[in-house]
Amino acid sequence: MLGKFSAFVVFLLFLSLLVVPRMLKSLTREGNLEVRTLLLVGLVLSLAWLATQAGYSLALGAFVLGAVLSDQEELRE
Repeated sequence: MLGKFSAFVVFLLFLSLLVVPRMLKSLTREGNLEVRTLLLVGLVLSLAWLATQAGYSLALGAFVLGAVLSDQEELRE
C-alpha cells in the first residue's frame, strides 16, 4: 500500500512540476487571465478526482497541485 501511495504522489509531482509550469508559461504569454484561471481550476479538480479514483483522499490531489501552483512566478501578477 505504501508503494502504491508513493507511486501516486510521484506521478502527481511529476505532472505538477513538469506539465503545469509549461502550460502556465504559454498561457501567460497570451495574456488571457480567464482561460488560465479556468485551466487551473480544472486541473485542481481533475487531480482531486484522480486521487479519489485511486482510493485516496479528495484533498490529496488538490493539495499537491495547490502546493506546486503556490510557488509559480506566472501566477504572481
